[in-house]
Amino acid sequence: MNILVLNGSPRGENSSTLQLARAFLSGMERQAEILAEIIPVSKRKIEPCRGCFSCWTKTPGICVIRDDMEEILKKYRSADLVLWSFPLYYFGMPSQMKALTDRLLPLNLPEIRPGGAGGNRHPARYDLSGQRHVLISTCGFSSVRQNYEALSKQFDLIFGAGNYESVFCPEGELFRHPELRARTGEYLDLVRRAGMEYARAGRIPGETREELSGLLYPQEIFLQMANASWAVDSPAGGKEKKEGPDQAEAFLRQMCALFHPKAAAGLAAVLEFELTDVQKTFQMTIHGGSCVLTPGSGKPFTTKIITPLSVWMDIAAGRLSGPAALSEGKYRVLGDFSLMLKLDELFGAARGEDASPAKRELKTNMMLFLFPWIALWALLPYSRTAGAAAGILAAAALPALSARYRLTPYERAGCLLVGLLSSGLLIAPVGTAPLLCVSYLCFSSLWLISCVLRIPLSAHYSCRDYGGSRAFQNPLFLRTNRILTALWGVLYLLTAAFSPYAMQRGMAGLLTAATIAAPALLGLFTAWFAKWYPAKVARG
Repeated sequence: MNILVLNGSPRGENSSTLQLARAFLSGMERQAEILAEIIPVSKRKIEPCRGCFSCWTKTPGICVIRDDMEEILKKYRSADLVLWSFPLYYFGMPSQMKALTDRLLPLNLPEIRPGGAGGNRHPARYDLSGQRHVLISTCGFSSVRQNYEALSKQFDLIFGAGNYESVFCPEGELFRHPELRARTGEYLDLVRRAGMEYARAGRIPGETREELSGLLYPQEIFLQMANASWAVDSPAGGKEKKEGPDQAEAFLRQMCALFHPKAAAGLAAVLEFELTDVQKTFQMTIHGGSCVLTPGSGKPFTTKIITPLSVWMDIAAGRLSGPAALSEGKYRVLGDFSLMLKLDELFGAARGEDASPAKRELKTNMMLFLFPWIALWALLPYSRTAGAAAGILAAAALPALSARYRLTPYERAGCLLVGLLSSGLLIAPVGTAPLLCVSYLCFSSLWLISCVLRIPLSAHYSCRDYGGSRAFQNPLFLRTNRILTALWGVLYLLTAAFSPYAMQRGMAGLLTAATIAAPALLGLFTAWFAKWYPAKVARG
């Protein structure tokens, strides 16, 4: 399929609309063999139509103006699909695109014929009845209604209502902000799907069309972000600052606009930013489901982030990993570090209300990992048979929970080891004490071996409180869990050494008490260390 893309944005390759057009083409490529050429209209020499009608009289079908339009007309006529890509300018198309459209006159004959709804038409000079058209456009307002009616009517008159497909994307300026990639990326994926469906069926299905018409962000949030970028205080009649928007304040106001009230339920805090490169300080006051930005440091802070503005903007844009930058000392955090860990939830670019349950990550649960081992150890000091039976039953039952929880490799390895050990208790002529010791050694080895792997054992379970699997990209999170995993491994290594001694001297009760008390104490230490150590590193 030969596709001509008319990029009518004056921004050329930096066009937000062109991002959508490329996504649409990418989707088409998955379903059909296409050959697409993108013409940057703003860079072509296209003079306005002179209204001389020479293309109808003196040189039929040929414009007397010698410029780039001559070549464009040839490519236009040979295209199977023309993809019109441009932003909405003053409720219409950009001026250079309008000049191109006016210069399509040679494709028509001068004869005037009756048209639909009492209008008139010029018949086509060439048979382009098999040619298809797709219009993709973005605009800076937050609604298709009361914005695209004039442009839609113009395309209806040129190509006929229902004879072309259109993708109108309000809030299109947001595609220029890499820090919003999480949300804009979702929309681009939807446009790719539309391209696939169009290539397959020659149209965009109604369900996809309805999704495409949805806003990137609710109108209230979008207006806050848009007005923040122009340093306008109020959407209703606020005055623009004469000196232009302050970059630091505008950036942080846009961050406030992304605030998720549901994620802040019951939270009252003051988040302070000390921007070292621009020597400015701002505070975000979070209270009652709102987030208000004020300059200065007038209130005691809950959490203070000391950072160059450039570093924080790079983190927001995804050019720099926030956790890695913290580990490298590019910024520091004072005060309550737990608030720092919630920033993605509080100010994440993706719309939380759009996350469907199907896309949510299943959670892990350490009790699933411990359950077969506890079942084995609880009864083994008293009854070899009962301990073995409990271990086998627990290991066999665990896989049934995989639909509700995400099982890690350690649950699977644990089930296998407990099953083998329990079977050994039933059939092997070996004493209970040695097998109990071996069980603790096996359990300890799972912890200690994982310390040298990329993701230590405890990280699989604590990550659910730190953004799920995204926490695995956080060096500080992994370092903290590597230390804790090693401590737990050492604990059970010591337990393996103590258990034969206790069993041989009839101290089963003491062994049971020790295997309960020691993990409980280490659990308390773990809860403290998991908060203290990252905060210590963050302070620098």
